[in-house]
Amino acid sequence: MKKTAILFLVSLVLSFNINAFQFFQEYKDYKQDTEMFKQYNPKEPIWVPLLETLSFNILLSSYNRYIDNQPFAQISFNSVKKNFETGWGWDADSFKINMFLHPYQGSIYYNTARSNGYGYFASMAVTAFGSIQWEYFMEIEPPSINDLAMTTIAGSLFGEILYRMSHLVLDDSTCDSKRFAREVWVMGNNPAYFLNRLIYGKATRIVPYPIYKKTPFLFDISLGVNNIADGIYFENGEHFGIGRVNFYYGNPFEKKVLKPLDFFSAYVERQGYVDLTNMRFHSILYGINFSDEDENLLLGIFQSYDYVNSQIYQTGGIGLGGGIIYRYKGFSHMFVTSLSLSYIPIGGANSDYAVDYKVGELEDTKNYNMGNGASVNFTINYLYSNFLMLSLNYDTWYIHTLTGAPGDEFVQFLSPSVKFFLYKNFYVSIQDLIYWRNGYYKKYKDVDLVNMEQRVTTGFLF
Repeated sequence: MKKTAILFLVSLVLSFNINAFQFFQEYKDYKQDTEMFKQYNPKEPIWVPLLETLSFNILLSSYNRYIDNQPFAQISFNSVKKNFETGWGWDADSFKINMFLHPYQGSIYYNTARSNGYGYFASMAVTAFGSIQWEYFMEIEPPSINDLAMTTIAGSLFGEILYRMSHLVLDDSTCDSKRFAREVWVMGNNPAYFLNRLIYGKATRIVPYPIYKKTPFLFDISLGVNNIADGIYFENGEHFGIGRVNFYYGNPFEKKVLKPLDFFSAYVERQGYVDLTNMRFHSILYGINFSDEDENLLLGIFQSYDYVNSQIYQTGGIGLGGGIIYRYKGFSHMFVTSLSLSYIPIGGANSDYAVDYKVGELEDTKNYNMGNGASVNFTINYLYSNFLMLSLNYDTWYIHTLTGAPGDEFVQFLSPSVKFFLYKNFYVSIQDLIYWRNGYYKKYKDVDLVNMEQRVTTGFLF
């Protein structure tokens, strides 16, 4: 018994030393990469991103007022005074504005700071500054708590993804037509970053070696058709075209300790006549790996963003919580599963009854409820011999109404699928989706809906 205890302690100490060595080696490599990056991208004073954020707000507000002639942009000293007197509330903007455009606006605030040398959380603070300034000074409506949350939290997630994708594209050590195309891509997708590259001469400079770390990534593009029907029946459905882009950044099992967005997955989808149908980001905030030769386990804090604006449902929001990812690699197959449980500070779901309720002091209504809640995501993926991939994905969102029709919304998605890799990275996918929506209301009849969707797509993995 004594010998067993001694052996256990020795193995524990050895395991700790090995893990510590891996951690400090990773930290050493990270520090070297960071120092090389800072040499050519020094941090600017904090007033620089704050001034840029303020300037952006003034320009956007001027466009809304003088060119687009938007009623909400007709600001005055009286409107600002009233906003401070009224305090924080809710707004009645459309689902797309609240759930997508505000996060995108937040990504611009975020990258004024991120591209000036600030980290994730400092850049998030600048994003919050931009949102608060906009809510109080740039609209005649009272400041909106849902806008502050979506712009700051989801906007920072948007912004960091765009920032890291920009580094995958940029290469300051070249000077050719590809260099021009790279800068144009950044200009179109990350305008705040591109503006600072112009201001500091980085868009045209030539450095002796690549300074942007090229993290491994994968993406695939798929096209296809679907069939959407009421209930669980295949017939009498509507048919739409589908286009989708999936993006996977980083290896969740490569590092011992993962920092914000060292690993994330994202997809953007368009379906039928809806310009932006589905979008989901799922990323690590902080994680620790436990791995051996065949098995990997990641424990971490994750954040997510969901936007579903299809012909069936509208639901979305931001989530923060704990989760795990497990992977087993065999000779000819691989098994990966994940589970995350998240708190939703702000989320929304469509409701036929929401239009009966005015929003705060406003005369306007909207067709969806907003509130807080929780979400669950569970996935299973099995890859056999780089030919066959079986997947199962389950999502559920619970939203407790804080503005809209009093009650609770439950939305669930279950999606089994199979992919056949026919030639190299070319694949054909068959997918079935089942949607459940349950609404439990205090003053209305409860809602219980089921829809079925089938998809056939072809795609290519890059």
